[in-house]
Amino acid sequence: MLIRNKMITERDERRTAEWLRKEAAARGLKAGRKVRIEQFEKYENGKTKRFFRSGRVTELHPYIFVCEVGGIRECFRYNEFLGNETGRRVLLNE
Repeated sequence: MLIRNKMITERDERRTAEWLRKEAAARGLKAGRKVRIEQFEKYENGKTKRFFRSGRVTELHPYIFVCEVGGIRECFRYNEFLGNETGRRVLLNE
C-alpha cells in the first residue's frame, strides 16, 4: 500500500479541483474578464454548427466559475476553459 501512495503520477495530480483553479488563474481567468463561449451543435444529418456568445466572468468558485452572458448567469466548469471538454469551450477575449 505504501508503494502505491508514493507512485502518484502527474495525471492524478491534474484531476484535483485545486490544480484546475490554479491552472485557470495562471492562464488569466479572473473576475471581470471578458470571455467568448464557443458552442458546437451536431444535427441528425451529420452536420455540425459552431456559434459564439460573449460574456463576463462574475464569480469564481471551487469547481465552477459564473459568467454573465446576455443578461443571464451561466455556470461553467474549469475544464471548459482549459479545453478538456467537448461541446463547448470558453476562451478569453483580449
